[in-house]
Amino acid sequence: MLRPNGKGLQPGPPRPSYQPEIEQEIRFARTPFQQRAGTLGARKASPYQLTERHQQMVADVEPFQPGRLTGPVKVFAKLVESWNLSDDDASVFLGFEPADKNLVRSILEGRTTLRGRDAKDRITSLYVIWSILTTMFGDAVTATRWMSERQRALGDKSPITLLKEGSMENLLRVKHLVEFIAGHVS
Repeated sequence: MLRPNGKGLQPGPPRPSYQPEIEQEIRFARTPFQQRAGTLGARKASPYQLTERHQQMVADVEPFQPGRLTGPVKVFAKLVESWNLSDDDASVFLGFEPADKNLVRSILEGRTTLRGRDAKDRITSLYVIWSILTTMFGDAVTATRWMSERQRALGDKSPITLLKEGSMENLLRVKHLVEFIAGHVS
């Protein structure tokens, strides 16, 4: 076999043939970290096989449990109940279409997990609105009544009407108004 050297291509020693049953140490192919970690001469794991450490990590992850509600879903379920929202309205509040009400119902019942940053961000904003109003008015009934009243700052629409339109812009408008009234922003 011809190999390059300082004088051009010269014949060199033959390369050792690969024998799968014999592990050959190839020091220059290992990084210093691998050498310190004791992986010298170890076969590389297949990308499709989990190492023992990864198998343990996977085993430690809690699988989805039907009927188990996460924190954001519990908050949203409380809002749905407190504001007397229909399934269609609940879907729109989360940024889904009214036709997705079965999906939202299964999320609220814990049969499906809530996915997507948009829905979680919406729940966070709705929670801020709800918590400020209940703190400001002292109870959920008065806060809910305020949500149904027309507000001049919202173009003579009620906050709940704007939220039922489903846009993130309206959600943020209502949130900003509530924060402004409570003195959280100027």
